[in-house]
Amino acid sequence: MIRFAVQSGLRREELASFPLAYVIDPDKTGGVERNLRLNLDPADGTGMKTNMDKVDLSDYNLSELKGCKLKLKKQSRIASSKK
Repeated sequence: MIRFAVQSGLRREELASFPLAYVIDPDKTGGVERNLRLNLDPADGTGMKTNMDKVDLSDYNLSELKGCKLKLKKQSRIASSKK
């Protein structure tokens, strides 16, 4: 997450509200680019608070974020099954 924060240039509030919907699998984009541009839209209903309209991220950072996303989903499934 620290590497993501430094590379993206997002502020603390933007990082805290970064939606999982923006996390994509860089292997499935079909391109060979090492950097991918995410178009951020604060009005798209995801709840992200930002003044930026786009951010460039490396495919490595997106892979790391995808791993975090999968881990969060797994933890939430385990928590909901314990109820």
